[in-house]
Amino acid sequence: MKKFILTVIVLFSVILGVSITADAESFIKEGSIYWEISEHGGTGKHNTFNSINPYVTDVVIVNGYSFLDKEGYILQSKYEPQLKESIVVPIAPDKTSKIMIHIHSSTNRLGWTDLKNLETISKVTVDESQNKISPEQFVDKISEKKGTTLIYVDKSSSMDEFVRQATRAFNKLNLENKRIFVFAVVTKEITDPKKINNNFDDIGGTTDIYGSLNEANKYSPENIILITDLADNHGDELDKMSTLKTVEILCPDINYPKSELNKIKSKLNNAKITLSIIN
Repeated sequence: MKKFILTVIVLFSVILGVSITADAESFIKEGSIYWEISEHGGTGKHNTFNSINPYVTDVVIVNGYSFLDKEGYILQSKYEPQLKESIVVPIAPDKTSKIMIHIHSSTNRLGWTDLKNLETISKVTVDESQNKISPEQFVDKISEKKGTTLIYVDKSSSMDEFVRQATRAFNKLNLENKRIFVFAVVTKEITDPKKINNNFDDIGGTTDIYGSLNEANKYSPENIILITDLADNHGDELDKMSTLKTVEILCPDINYPKSELNKIKSKLNNAKITLSIIN
């Protein structure tokens, strides 16, 4: 089967309300039908997405989205015909039953097809950047982790207020199979969660997230918990971690620098990466 490669795409799950970032190895299934109009799951002129269709080329982008209710009527829709790279699709509104995406080849407008016709052959990472949870809920997620779990708490000056607010929740953390580290420029292990809120003059006041994470390699972790705003990061380049399965990031600022998250995704692409915003 011929695969029609997509450029970078960001799509949102209707059910989970989380974003899914698909790598370049994503494709529209051959034989998929695309339509002139998105309403009712596709109406009007239509054609088949396949290798014998002269309007289909190897490179396809998504330049529109349409959210439909259970009757097939449009709740929200956007189409950007001049877009040169794939569109960012927002969280689906309430009562969404189906998502249609508009596809465009390198030379031709194609039409609307069901989101289910998009498949990926590469590992998909999840970014729950719009999922808001409380510190208590996040601690519960950490407690459920199996395997070697390392917790890194950003103690740079921009995190002071948040760390103070979160301390009470982290006092209840079960540390079985888990280790806690505080970091700024330097990383330091602590054995008592109650000390997270302490002042650590020996670790500095700026941020070197990657330097701290690189030290985790010597513990062969399966899970990393990173509590940080991702701001003002500088220092080392991030190394890969072959043993890593999950990375959970708790961030107090919804306006966190997306470029830092993208770097983490790029280097730790063997792991499922989740970012939650503190509520």
